[in-house]
Amino acid sequence: MPFIKGHTAWNKGIPNSGFKRGFIPWNKGGTSRLKGGHLSEEHKMRISLAKKGKQLPEKTKRKISLALMGRQFSEESKQKMSLASLGRKPTRGMLGKKHSEETKKKLSLFFRGFGLGRKLSEETKRKLSVYHLEYPTMGMQGKHHSEKTKKKMSFTRTLNPNRVFKDTSIELKIQNLLKENGIEFEINYPILGRPDIFIKPNICIFADGCYWHKCSECGFEESVRKEREKDEKITRQLQSEGYTVIRLWEHEINKGQFSGLNQLIN
Repeated sequence: MPFIKGHTAWNKGIPNSGFKRGFIPWNKGGTSRLKGGHLSEEHKMRISLAKKGKQLPEKTKRKISLALMGRQFSEESKQKMSLASLGRKPTRGMLGKKHSEETKKKLSLFFRGFGLGRKLSEETKRKLSVYHLEYPTMGMQGKHHSEKTKKKMSFTRTLNPNRVFKDTSIELKIQNLLKENGIEFEINYPILGRPDIFIKPNICIFADGCYWHKCSECGFEESVRKEREKDEKITRQLQSEGYTVIRLWEHEINKGQFSGLNQLIN
């Protein structure tokens, strides 16, 4: 019933029969189960089972998101959350999902507001640099792969037959030379080192870029030997397995000096 100005409330002057002065509420001093209390493991399990598979409405999700926005967790809380998530399947996030084109556009516009695609000021760059030096927690810094993981990564990088490689300009020059002379070949053959060009039954040709493979004739000092040592190791291994290995430097290919290929062509 709407309130009309001048009317007297129906309960005005009537004492509250539900509360008596001096009366002690039955739950005074008790511990609430929902505020500061501790639930038993059985009770927790029941709540978990009751919530399993339950989808929260969008309104509730937005409320939770707003409540957590900008919240700073203590190191103890972070550690507890990390331990709680161990062993769980990664069911959250975008795992196995795909955005529609419309959603991608919306996300693109949304993230522009957070600086994505913008140029950072020198002061901001300096702050980020200092932050990452103080908290080097991202990426693989300080972490070590197991031998099993290393083998998987090696297979993905080199031996995986489904991996697609883009031919470089120097590789194309060698390919054109072989085509002109009617020599059949395969590219990125899936064996150790992934030869750029492979001629059956056992000829491996590598077109080594001077910068990436540290050519000594192009000014790279002897101290920078990591890549060259790696190439030498691959060459020795392939030769021990009965392959003929021909390595050509970028500066040689660009000058038309195909040493090692001339005998094969002739």
